[in-house]
Amino acid sequence: MSSVALGPLLLIVSKRRDAPFVVGLIDWRLFENPFLYLEDIEVPVVEVEAKEELFGILPELFDRLMDNLQGTGEDSARDQRLSAPPGGRSMTWKRRRVWSRPARRSNR
Repeated sequence: MSSVALGPLLLIVSKRRDAPFVVGLIDWRLFENPFLYLEDIEVPVVEVEAKEELFGILPELFDRLMDNLQGTGEDSARDQRLSAPPGGRSMTWKRRRVWSRPARRSNR
């Protein structure tokens, strides 16, 4: 988890001898949303035979990563948690993509 200090996005490329490359894309900001279950966050992982294929699959990885914000329609309960926080509380999605409560107004 110390890699989060390097930036919010992490592209992981791994390779074993006589095996394809394994590529994963992680956006650490997704883990800051307290209304998501860990199982709601999907980390896109693909295999490629040559490192030259890496740039061609990046758009697919980003699209699959965006499914963590928009949902896919496959799991309605997950899509509901992604679209609105539980309990109908008023929440805002900040520029940094972190759920936060709006500031309370003082009665004073």
